[in-house]
Amino acid sequence: MPLPALHKWCSSRLPRLDRLMAAHPRSAGSKTDPAVAQEWTRALVLMLASESQGFCRDLHDDAAEMIAQGVVGVEGRILDTILSGMTVNRGLNRRSADLQTLEGDFLCLGVSLWPAMSQQHPVAAPAWLEALRCLHKARNGIVHDDIGSVATAQAAGWPLELTTVRSWRKVLDEVALVMGGIVDRAISKLFEICPTQGGDSR
Repeated sequence: MPLPALHKWCSSRLPRLDRLMAAHPRSAGSKTDPAVAQEWTRALVLMLASESQGFCRDLHDDAAEMIAQGVVGVEGRILDTILSGMTVNRGLNRRSADLQTLEGDFLCLGVSLWPAMSQQHPVAAPAWLEALRCLHKARNGIVHDDIGSVATAQAAGWPLELTTVRSWRKVLDEVALVMGGIVDRAISKLFEICPTQGGDSR
């Protein structure tokens, strides 16, 4: 079965994003006042970053639970203690899900995300990572009212438009599936067990 984080990503997080994009003033058939289009786009960028961070935190929880269960079984206070120790100080609890935060948090669990992704998908990975960098540049620019950060993302080919939001959404979905597969295989290898069904098998 799929990892819980991937199930929630596909069944809950992506549909929320898709509903908001469908109601965007620039979407076909929308009756919303076009004057709010730019504000709507900015809100969607924040929502993309938020749902992505939520997925990454869920995935980190899944990985920590797999490790804890592999050590002490499925129940008991020892399990709760181990889980707490693996998640209490993670960067995802305090910062946005930028590339450095994700790599550091998952590395603490023995999972090296970006090297594994680059090895498995040498053509697609650089474009994915650049898209994620620009998404977080835009996100930070909006949150902190930093025009320079938004301009950096725009100069890299990611303007604040609905088409860009749709492109980011596609990248996030692709990366989520790959991340799920990387985490599943890495934890399974740690305990030398067969990977669960689900995640990215490419």
